[in-house]
Amino acid sequence: MAEVQQKEAQKNGEGEAVKKIAEAREISVSEFFEKNRHLLGYDNKIKALLMIVKEAVDNSLDACEEARIIPDIYVKIEELDKEKYKITVRDNGPGITKQQIPKIFGTLLYGSKFHRLRQSLTADEPIMVLAGGKMRILPIGEFVDSYLSAGQEEIDVSSLDILVPAFDWKEYRYAFRKVSHLIRHRRGNEVLRIRTTSNREIKVTGCHSLFTYDKGSKRVKEAEARSLKVGDALVIPKRLPSGGGIREINVLDYMEWRDFRKKGLYVHGISKAVFDMLLSKAQRIHKKVDKSRAFFRFCRNGETLDVSEDCLRFCVNGGYLPLYLVLFAGLGNHVKDCVIRTYCHGKITGMQVIWELTPSFMRFLGLFAAEGHVDVRQIGFTFGKHEDIYLEEIARTARTLGANITVEQRESSIRLKVFGSLLPYLMGRWCGKGAKNKKAPEFVFRTSCELRQHFLDALHQGDGHLVKGRNCLMLNTISRSLANDVMYLWSMQGIIASLQTRAGKGLGRNPYFGYVVCVYGDNINRSHIFRTAKPIEPGRVQNHLAMLSALWSDLAFASIKEIEIINSGHDYVYDISVPGCENFVGGTGGIACHNSRGQQGLGISVAVLYSQLTTGMPTEIVSSTGDRQVHKYTLKIEVKKNAPVILSEETANGDGWHGVEVRFISEGIYREHKQSVLEYLKETAIANPYANVTYESPNGRVEFKRASATLPKEPKEIKPHLYGVEVGILARMLHDTKARSVKAFFVTEFTRVGGKSASDICQKAGVDERTGPRNLTDEQIVSLVKAVKEVKLSRPPTDVLSPLGDKLVQEGLKKELNPDFVTSVSRPPAVYRGWPFQIEVGMAYGGSINEPRIIRLANRVPLLYQAGDCAIIKSIQELDWKRYGIEAENIPTEPIAIFVHIASVWVPFTSESKEAVANYPIIIKEIKLALQEAARKLSLYLSGVRRAELQAERKSIFERYAEETGKSLAELTKESADKIIGNLKKLVSSSVGMIEAIEEDEDQGEGEASATENSGEE
Repeated sequence: MAEVQQKEAQKNGEGEAVKKIAEAREISVSEFFEKNRHLLGYDNKIKALLMIVKEAVDNSLDACEEARIIPDIYVKIEELDKEKYKITVRDNGPGITKQQIPKIFGTLLYGSKFHRLRQSLTADEPIMVLAGGKMRILPIGEFVDSYLSAGQEEIDVSSLDILVPAFDWKEYRYAFRKVSHLIRHRRGNEVLRIRTTSNREIKVTGCHSLFTYDKGSKRVKEAEARSLKVGDALVIPKRLPSGGGIREINVLDYMEWRDFRKKGLYVHGISKAVFDMLLSKAQRIHKKVDKSRAFFRFCRNGETLDVSEDCLRFCVNGGYLPLYLVLFAGLGNHVKDCVIRTYCHGKITGMQVIWELTPSFMRFLGLFAAEGHVDVRQIGFTFGKHEDIYLEEIARTARTLGANITVEQRESSIRLKVFGSLLPYLMGRWCGKGAKNKKAPEFVFRTSCELRQHFLDALHQGDGHLVKGRNCLMLNTISRSLANDVMYLWSMQGIIASLQTRAGKGLGRNPYFGYVVCVYGDNINRSHIFRTAKPIEPGRVQNHLAMLSALWSDLAFASIKEIEIINSGHDYVYDISVPGCENFVGGTGGIACHNSRGQQGLGISVAVLYSQLTTGMPTEIVSSTGDRQVHKYTLKIEVKKNAPVILSEETANGDGWHGVEVRFISEGIYREHKQSVLEYLKETAIANPYANVTYESPNGRVEFKRASATLPKEPKEIKPHLYGVEVGILARMLHDTKARSVKAFFVTEFTRVGGKSASDICQKAGVDERTGPRNLTDEQIVSLVKAVKEVKLSRPPTDVLSPLGDKLVQEGLKKELNPDFVTSVSRPPAVYRGWPFQIEVGMAYGGSINEPRIIRLANRVPLLYQAGDCAIIKSIQELDWKRYGIEAENIPTEPIAIFVHIASVWVPFTSESKEAVANYPIIIKEIKLALQEAARKLSLYLSGVRRAELQAERKSIFERYAEETGKSLAELTKESADKIIGNLKKLVSSSVGMIEAIEEDEDQGEGEASATENSGEE
């Protein structure tokens, strides 16, 4: 999918150039294209037909690959009149939703997704995320905004190990899976608030897909939110995966160093090795305070902290360090066996750095979340007189944490106070401050099922109850976040809870809203404390969900009971991308949400505009997403406004087909030659051997059948590579980065750059690695670019591109060219201008190939025009073909097909029409090296063929004279003529075999010498 996105990003980049030119001339993009159609390849009537087919077929292949669908493409060209044709292109891709069809085909540079829409949640919708080793349920807007800068719409986070629960499409089981992108954009559609019978709720844009049940296929399917109606069943998680199984926590992981800068807290028991490590990373400086004093300066993540040398030496001698310094230096994992102490009012108190997660501690947290509050120096629990049974339990646990307690009897309640220097701080961060802001500690989501249940039990004992006479366990809270957390926690226990809201009159002027989380039926018996009040009736659904299914172990269904349309507010909406599954859990209580990516640039809308300009006829689009609804639009483009004009639209019932069919009526001239539609489709079939392409032309029907059912591997997306980054690009990146130091910039903004490599670059450039990126001078930036060339960096990873691979290259050549010999070579990834690329070369010889043929491709798209300006042709021309025994005049003259494919994040085309690759030296070098290796293999084959022909000719000559020589010898020796002739033939065969073996060894030696010589060029 990443390659599809890379192709579309390139389209958008080139489209942006057109857009800026148009804006400068104060005309619309459509009007600009109307007057400058040649810029995008619509030079003449012959080429125009090819460009229309090419744009439609490329989009179809991209959509199928993104959805991991084996493509079936149908193309038809019908002659309607002289130089007037109807072009039809149909695919079996994922289809386009109804509302997006006019925008995609009727607006140039629309920028929306072609086959997959921007599908988004409002900023306040909660999602479940495992990031930085911690579990959080927080608003998606808050989470995504923390990574994006102002004006930024999308960020690649694939290197950050951000995980969300997502189900697979085979067994429907939830697991934590990696997020690749975070997305934010302005809302362009209505917002729908969807509520289910269990009061799960989510707000999404109308074009967002949720999941429902298809009765026909008996499978889960995507469903656009605006197509849903009351009574439809939504997929919800029946069981969410556990975030781990941890048995202990490091309390330092929950502290911020600034909060302890002026507090007398120290970490005792630090080893000498830790001191040595800490001081080795510090810089000794002098600062004038009352007088010049020595300090140790510590740096981390672009921040600096200065600590007095006298203070630090005193601490070292005592075997302890200030807590704030331990936190700043990130020593949490190195002081696990230590103790945190404070000297407050002359009294020493202390607690361990590592806290064990025990049943008693989990119950302590649950009771605090229900009944606790935080003061400046203490935490308190308030219970009714009848709840005094919890006092001793809490006191016992508090003492194990190094805290002191007091009990205060009140008129109608009991107040238990727990004193400890760190407890108020930690409990506030873990469970929240104030009744309305309570939440579940994040590590509760990451511990075992048993310990999690102890937390839930104590929480329900404190703020819940078992309904008398009913099998219903209720939890009451005025904290929406806590209610939501509890529903997610029950899901991790494999139990579906429901939610109710209640309004009431509080002590203040305003009413309050309360939340009630309910667990029903036999699910209650999962508790360590509570039990059902009466027997469970067999087969009865106890959880008030309209539909539940036992067919999928981790999925269930909840009926929609209310849909509300919201047309105001929510300026920005948010999405995340989960490659492979493209779903996550969001909303109140947890609902399965769909997401996907991939953008569309100029291409298809330009084809619509060209056909309209030349014939005045509209374009017809038929689309279905497989939901048995087929949408048909007839439209034109309003050139002045760059907007679609819908002439007709209709929706009909379908048969389950999914895909897109587009019908253009355009001016053109149909010819079949080396740059025709037929040739393009043939080369497309070679480059995509897994696709089945059917073509009906004015001259007859041709079918290019698939040779493989295997799609190319899905590439991963990466950051740029440092090799090849130019001064201007580096300067822009330095200005835009969030990193606070040059070293951090290199490590975080580029792939395959570690801390040591970043330091080496800075050292060679004479730049302090701690310098802020925006503080660098132009001279320093130039020095950094030069220094990069002197530091050895690893090549880009091999999984970031989507090459065909040797097997598919050879299968494609075999199925369409039927050669006698075929070989292929794949080069390792290289870099130009910071972006990786990979060269693949195939060579086929003989068979049905009767003349030389060159097949140029970029990201599996054939390049038919501007061959003379292309780096591929230049590389072929520069090769010494005669050295490999191949006759050539600039290019080979023998019956050879040369296949050259460049797979890249960003192909450097020579023009907006994308017909030739620019002559970058590194690209030419990589193509030549691949050609040389393939030519060596072909040379060995040709040597064998020619040697066999020569030996056959030698043998024929000897055998021709064997009988005459035999007869003459028989007359001289008086021996049998037949015997002599037989012996002569045996001698000829053995002699020819010896000569053939000697020549084969010589050819092999020459091939190895050639390989050695050429390897020096690399």
